[in-house]
Amino acid sequence: MKNAGFEWLSTFIIVRISNKEYVTAICFSEKSKVGFLYEEIHSLPNPNRKALKSIFKANTGNDYAEKIVTLDGDSEFIKIKELPTNFYLLKEDPYWYQFTDKPQKEKILVDKQTTLEILRSDVKKIIETFKK
Repeated sequence: MKNAGFEWLSTFIIVRISNKEYVTAICFSEKSKVGFLYEEIHSLPNPNRKALKSIFKANTGNDYAEKIVTLDGDSEFIKIKELPTNFYLLKEDPYWYQFTDKPQKEKILVDKQTTLEILRSDVKKIIETFKK
């Protein structure tokens, strides 16, 4: 986002959406009020899931959730039915890769460099939709 000209950037910042809804943005422009959230869910590669807003939504009906844990071990889930449009949910699922020490299997796996190139390309396209 910095390279695209966004200012007042913060990483891993808690953003309040409403009195009872919070998200942890992996990158957020306080000036432009846009940023990225991260969904850690992944499973076997499936190109159809890339079109989903979130795998979590497909499974639960909620766009996003945060788990809040107290020092005594209690926890609660902040479930967000619909994310505000100024957040883009960056899903881990289309970008995970595998590696092996066996050269013959390496040919059939998606390698880290290819995955990073796809991720960078996708992020550039997404950032172009953000208003500065």
